[in-house]
Amino acid sequence: MARIDPRLAPAYTVAQAAHYLRIPAPTVRSWVLGRDYPRRSGPGRFDPVIALPADPEHRLSFRNLIELAALRALRTEHEFKLSAVRTALAYARKKLGVADLLASQDLYARPGELFLEHY
Repeated sequence: MARIDPRLAPAYTVAQAAHYLRIPAPTVRSWVLGRDYPRRSGPGRFDPVIALPADPEHRLSFRNLIELAALRALRTEHEFKLSAVRTALAYARKKLGVADLLASQDLYARPGELFLEHY
């Protein structure tokens, strides 16, 4: 039986993650589970920004906590729009093969700029 890396194992509830990181629980929930919202043209969907490990209880891994902390910093300290973060995540995944950009040691940011040192 293969052992899972403990950093990737589901371990934290949304409430625990929110408490530990001091991020409102609804924000954490939206970032990791997505949410539906109403629009004039019909229901809309806010897709998750951070992928959770396979877990029926939607528990977060330690790496997810790191990703949440990085995402919060990008949104609050560096004033990135979530759409810009999504674009950067998609680019890193598709063009650079970096699936875990928010947890990467090569991720650097300053106001209005997001880049990878290695790439």
